[in-house]
Amino acid sequence: MKTIHTINSIATWATLLLYISIFFGMYAQIVLGPLQLLLAVIISVIYYKELDQHHKKLITNYWTAAAIALFIVFCAWATDFYTPAVAIISLYLIPMTVACYFLYVTNKLNKYLSHEP
Repeated sequence: MKTIHTINSIATWATLLLYISIFFGMYAQIVLGPLQLLLAVIISVIYYKELDQHHKKLITNYWTAAAIALFIVFCAWATDFYTPAVAIISLYLIPMTVACYFLYVTNKLNKYLSHEP
């Protein structure tokens, strides 16, 4: 679990730092999203049984947030009401918020599974 959290932490912070240039941050987010989904699948398959109710809820909340974010992206892309503000919010702000939440989740799961206080 420590490796998963480390990979996620490096990828998330790198993406946030690359947003200084906006353009490179957008490209980095294209990598970050699928990477986090893959890490979440690994957590759900390998570690889910080891988690208590509270930590299971954290990963379940992440999956719910990720599904909602993908739905919002699809709806914004599919509608005629697509404006620059909608694009920024639906393609970058909401997914990056979910990515930051997943960083929090992996931190909590890492501490729980390594029995840190």
